[in-house]
Amino acid sequence: MKSKNPSRAAAKLTKPSFAPTSRCQTTKTPRRTVFGLTQVEKTAQLQPDYEIKREIFTPTSSSRKKVEYTPLPSPAKVFIPDTDILEIQELLKRIPKPEDVSDNDSWMVTPVLDRVLGTVGTWSQEIVESLINHEAITELQTKLFALIEVDDFLIRTIICRILLCFSVANSELLSPISRIFYKLSCDENNFNFFVDEDLAGVLLNLLQSQEQEPSVYAAGCIKNTTKSPLMQNKFVELGILDFVIPYYEMDDADPQIISLLSIAIQNLCENKTFRVQLSKSSFISDLASKDDMLSLAMSFIAKVQEVSKENRIAIINKFIENQDIWFDTAPIIEKAFVGIEKEEISGNYVIKMLQPYEEDESEEAEKWILAVNKLALVCSKSSAKNNGIFEKSGVFIKLLKRISSDTNVTISALDVVRTFSGEKNKSIVCEYEKLLGIN
Repeated sequence: MKSKNPSRAAAKLTKPSFAPTSRCQTTKTPRRTVFGLTQVEKTAQLQPDYEIKREIFTPTSSSRKKVEYTPLPSPAKVFIPDTDILEIQELLKRIPKPEDVSDNDSWMVTPVLDRVLGTVGTWSQEIVESLINHEAITELQTKLFALIEVDDFLIRTIICRILLCFSVANSELLSPISRIFYKLSCDENNFNFFVDEDLAGVLLNLLQSQEQEPSVYAAGCIKNTTKSPLMQNKFVELGILDFVIPYYEMDDADPQIISLLSIAIQNLCENKTFRVQLSKSSFISDLASKDDMLSLAMSFIAKVQEVSKENRIAIINKFIENQDIWFDTAPIIEKAFVGIEKEEISGNYVIKMLQPYEEDESEEAEKWILAVNKLALVCSKSSAKNNGIFEKSGVFIKLLKRISSDTNVTISALDVVRTFSGEKNKSIVCEYEKLLGIN
């Protein structure tokens, strides 16, 4: 029986060629590769449009303008590129097993994977859905998953790109893709890969996956990559707050995801634009309204100096009323009060935070007293009113006179007493300076 399509009939008669034969966009600019092109590849100079397969990963936040794509003509029946399948089948013969790939010859694998990427990267979502269960595609995925075990950065990144081409919404490939991304993100040397491939949006959409595993790995990857200033810019541009806030509003949110995202937010606080966005949102105040999130809210206001004075005082007021979490915030308590050191209410808060532990000699209490004493010194030097509050309370004289296992606690109390006026206080200072051997 003769084929109705002469060109396709000719393709079946000729020997399968490695030259590109699929429907794709071409350009005179060669596609970027790390290693040199073969003579056939130089002739083809194929430039796949990878973005064709990234549409499902484009962030859909309301704060970002939707990216408009020019749709390709949609025929009544999906065109399945038989020649592409032939090429994939031929390339499968050249993909080795992981045990056959050594550190010295891994470069021989990348051109083959690059050819696979050049073929599948041109397929539309309709074609992918039609071929996803094809025997050749199933075998390809199996071989790619096996090759992930090869400790070679370039091999893994090309595999990631290929798998992304096969990924559609709710795809089973989302879990392995997210695992690969997480593994790559654990090495800071790979951060540029995430920047160059513009993967911030991909990670945010993996985070929103209905499956738990892709979401957890995506959260871990976001936590790691937010250490990079360039990735911070990418996430801020995409409005990352709109993607992470819903997790903190869920009653049944995964604690592991919350923990990872909280670290990511703290990393992002190194970015000024993000700090401004965070200070203008109600996110921190909303966290402070929940007892189990109050210490987290305190850690955020310690990072974000742009938080308004009114909001800062309101959050700290709730913190003061929840003594159970005081010790947890000892490392950041001084920074949490930045901007309100001169306020009289800060002086009152300091006294309230010290009085319950005047005679407590436990290790945790000692660390807490030392942290609050450092805050008290700043408040005392910043405000005459606070200085008077501290002197009148007598708390620091008591802390000075008690026997502390940590000399630093005694010295920190002495530093505050030094700011007091009056001969009596000066006499006490001299006495304890001699006792502590301080000149």
